Amino acid sequence: MRSLWIPVLACIVACAEAEADLCASSEAGVQLGSGEDAFVPMDDGDDALLVHGPQGGYHLDVGLAATGLVQTDRVLATLTGTLDDVELARVVVPVTFRCDAPTGRWLAWGMRLVYGAQPEELDERDTVVRVALEGPDGILEDELALHIVDLLVPEVP
Repeated sequence: MRSLWIPVLACIVACAEAEADLCASSEAGVQLGSGEDAFVPMDDGDDALLVHGPQGGYHLDVGLAATGLVQTDRVLATLTGTLDDVELARVVVPVTFRCDAPTGRWLAWGMRLVYGAQPEELDERDTVVRVALEGPDGILEDELALHIVDLLVPEVP
């Protein structure tokens, strides 16, 4: 029975290495986006949904797409969010990237950027979200200007 598992494990390791080769690229870069359960690309000026978290905080779900990473473990992301040049959100998180073979990019999602403000202070406001990826490849940075939308804040006539 044990001998059946050896070829299966060898195939899993070889397949993972082959998939990682598909995401190998010479130009390093990172792109901010959204992403609760998948990376969603965003552009400057896009609406970002404010999420009412389970522990009483208010956050944006953040996703990342990266290229040119030599190593995808031991990478830290510093995410910040500002309103009117005042930093209201900061988190440093370890990132687990997954190779997206069709696009040749490393993707990550499920990061929460928690803002230290109430929904009424954030709704219909513009924020600048920044990322600095720090790892064996150096530091990669990106920023995105987004418009916060909170679907739970009642509209004032």
